[in-house]
Amino acid sequence: MKTLKCEKLLFGGFGMARTEDQGVVFIDGLLPGETGEVEPAGKRGGIPFFNTVKVTEPSTERREPPCQWFGKCGGCNWLHIKYPAQLKAKRAIFDDAMTRIGKFAEYPEPEIFSGAEFGYRCRVQFHVDSEQETVGFCRRRSHDIIDIDSCPLLSDKLNGLLEHKSVISAIAQKGLFKAIDTGSEVVSTPAMLDVSVAEAEVELDGYKLQVSGNSFFQNNIELVTKLAGWCTDILSGNRLLDLYGGTGLFAMFHAKNFRQVIVIERDQKMVKAANKAFQHNLINAKAVASTAENFAGKYEAGHFDVAIIDPPRQGVRKEALAAIAKLAPPQLLYISCNPTTQARDLSILVREHGYKMIKTAIFDLYPNTDHLETGVLLQK
Repeated sequence: MKTLKCEKLLFGGFGMARTEDQGVVFIDGLLPGETGEVEPAGKRGGIPFFNTVKVTEPSTERREPPCQWFGKCGGCNWLHIKYPAQLKAKRAIFDDAMTRIGKFAEYPEPEIFSGAEFGYRCRVQFHVDSEQETVGFCRRRSHDIIDIDSCPLLSDKLNGLLEHKSVISAIAQKGLFKAIDTGSEVVSTPAMLDVSVAEAEVELDGYKLQVSGNSFFQNNIELVTKLAGWCTDILSGNRLLDLYGGTGLFAMFHAKNFRQVIVIERDQKMVKAANKAFQHNLINAKAVASTAENFAGKYEAGHFDVAIIDPPRQGVRKEALAAIAKLAPPQLLYISCNPTTQARDLSILVREHGYKMIKTAIFDLYPNTDHLETGVLLQK
């Protein structure tokens, strides 16, 4: 057992402390400035990791979690932090990535976009044990299911589904039940008689999408529209290239400013969904199944006026980043769910390929969790 003081929160949601005998260590359960008794829990990336047994000097930014399953359920990990402090911590995580990994001494002040702290989740995936009629979420670091009656992050309509656990247990597919609250009704896979429908339309700032319970769809409608619409007042031209384009969300919001829009996505199902959405909304865009590096490598510099990239957590592969740099779009919008890999890629784009950061933002799509989305606009 050790007594440690947490210095700051890191990407991934855990804290960092310094020790005389082990150097820098990671801690789960302490907030910045807090002191607590901790016990060893293995290593993360070669760094000693500790779990908090008791908080001896709590922070004023700590609160009583408004959920009886917090700490057991693996759904959210920051419910014990006051919301303004959560936003402060996410800004600090972004700054840490930019300075420590990106090695940037200066960069544009990030805009902070936030919304409702509770009831914001419009999509859910319940884990189901049909024999026990248990419906809920997985226990933290486990595949065991915690049977819940409600979740403070879910919309009222999605929480209402938990009144029908026996039905969900009977119709769940492979131990899962997926649903989306469109605002007007609930869609689920499979549909529940008199409770949900198989398909429905959801509206995002005037754009309409047909969704089912299995559809890929963001959890936070309020914030995703702000994310997708960010920089639409700045970016325009003849050709837009949207790499890692998914179901075409960014292309849909930006298409009005371009004559031609091409979306590149390797997942065939997402390509099909994107083209269906473009056709339904009369948007002049086309989605193509390809990898970013294969498609970008076919064109010469200057062919595209703007490129949007929204890569997975691992960031942009070296081959893809080289292909994008060769394309040399005058403006480049980089969206990320991992500020550490984003900062790594930004360092290469700025120092080796002549880009300059002109705008940054943080989007809190997932309050009460450590997840964050970040955006950086670059210009040649």
